[in-house]
Amino acid sequence: MLTRWGRVYSLVMDNFTDDFTREEIEALEKEVERDPDDAVAWADLGFSYGNLGDHQQAAAALHKAVELKPSLASVWANLGGSYASLGNFQKATDALHKAVELDPSLVLAWANLGRAYGELGDYQQAVEASQKAVELEPGLAPEWANLGGFYTLLANFQQAIKAYQKAVELEPDLTPAWSNLGRACAELGDYQQAVEASQKAVELEPDLALAWANLGWSYTSLDNFQQAAAALQKAVELEPGLTPAWANLGGSYASLGNFQQAVEAYQKAVELEPGLTPAWANLGGSYALLGNFQQAVEAYQKAVELEPGLTPAWANLGRACAELGDYQQAADALQKAVELEPGLAPAWANLGRAYGELGNHERAIEVYRKVLSLTDDPDLTRLAQDGLKSLGSGV
Repeated sequence: MLTRWGRVYSLVMDNFTDDFTREEIEALEKEVERDPDDAVAWADLGFSYGNLGDHQQAAAALHKAVELKPSLASVWANLGGSYASLGNFQKATDALHKAVELDPSLVLAWANLGRAYGELGDYQQAVEASQKAVELEPGLAPEWANLGGFYTLLANFQQAIKAYQKAVELEPDLTPAWSNLGRACAELGDYQQAVEASQKAVELEPDLALAWANLGWSYTSLDNFQQAAAALQKAVELEPGLTPAWANLGGSYASLGNFQQAVEAYQKAVELEPGLTPAWANLGGSYALLGNFQQAVEAYQKAVELEPGLTPAWANLGRACAELGDYQQAADALQKAVELEPGLAPAWANLGRAYGELGNHERAIEVYRKVLSLTDDPDLTRLAQDGLKSLGSGV
């Protein structure tokens, strides 16, 4: 499953509507030097620095302005925007709060407050601020998209979908909103709508790797692995460092029976993110299906090293070891699997075989009888019964 989401719109407060020339800025600098208590001059100087993109100087001048005249709501708002541009989101929220306290109608101040809270990881506060922004200006499509993003980060996908739908209704070319709408629909299991939204995103912006990745994931969930592989391949061509897309591409290839391509995709995923346990486990599975059991063992071992409670990896590690004739390691791994999941009949059956190969007939008989008590699956039942007969024991 992909974990990345499309971009959140950056609505850095921009009340800097005047175009200041260098001469005018120099004049303002002289003005505040002549009269350091002139709050308006400090504010204009801050605005001018902001227009130039010098947010450090802008923040200093705007801070001076609100020190002199704390009632200037728009200056507090711009100060918050400058702090946000500098990456100081705590100071940004403080300044933006002051702005909306003084003038609750400042739409962009609410929008930027939501963004600042989002950067701080306080998504509930981000939702509340963004909601206020769209209440004041319902036609602000990017802010609806941001609201959807914050709902997504709270795992409230139903509300996220509503917000994204509003965003694309207002601005049909808003590509990231379409992409994120697709992902939110997929999270709720509406994969057909997820495909349609993701397709719209890649039509609008064919180079948006994340949209291709989301499209691929949605096709995978519809068991359309050919289309999934094509979309995911496009995603990694556009953004080779997109680890989840490589992992999902591996899964699509494996589902198509293209195990060599699956191996290559999973290898790329674990190269990019060595701690990605499911990719190691799936890499092991693909190696095993290619008959490369030594590589399979190494991949499974990495998986259980990263996540010792991953039962299927222990069970598959046991099977791969048995294929290599290493029945002691097979027995150890399978024993771990059944300790973690005592009802896992296939692991018990393979454990019985391993004990039999090790000459531990008493334990093998005990395990085969355990299999018969756990399942009526005909294949497993036959395996256990044949194992018992080979050891000279009745059922």
